[in-house]
Amino acid sequence: MVVPLPFIVNLYHDGVFRVNPFQYVNSDSKVIDDVSFDGMSFKDFFGTVRRLVIVSPISMYYKITSDPLTALKLIKTNEDLCSFVKACYENNFKIELFTEHSGYKIKAMIAEELHPKKHVSHVDLHVETITH
Repeated sequence: MVVPLPFIVNLYHDGVFRVNPFQYVNSDSKVIDDVSFDGMSFKDFFGTVRRLVIVSPISMYYKITSDPLTALKLIKTNEDLCSFVKACYENNFKIELFTEHSGYKIKAMIAEELHPKKHVSHVDLHVETITH
């Protein structure tokens, strides 16, 4: 019988996502290197992560270690978890996992980071009039 290898998951938890620039701050971190997530259900995955953090996550996101934070992908289904496991295999068994426990709209924050709205710092209210 072949036993799946555990992954090296850098878990960032109990922090806060913020914008301008997009960051995960005030967090703790752990390395999970003794669990194989291969074949695990999302429910079991969530339970495993929940036991390792202080505040129960509302959502979890992952990214390849070398990718920017704006490359986060949501894990909320068994299918998402399969993508997470596949990404682990494709990246030498290493990945980063972030917990979110405040209900922030992370995808909207990422979109704002990648495509910032232009802010008007000065509006000229002077109206030109046409003279004849």
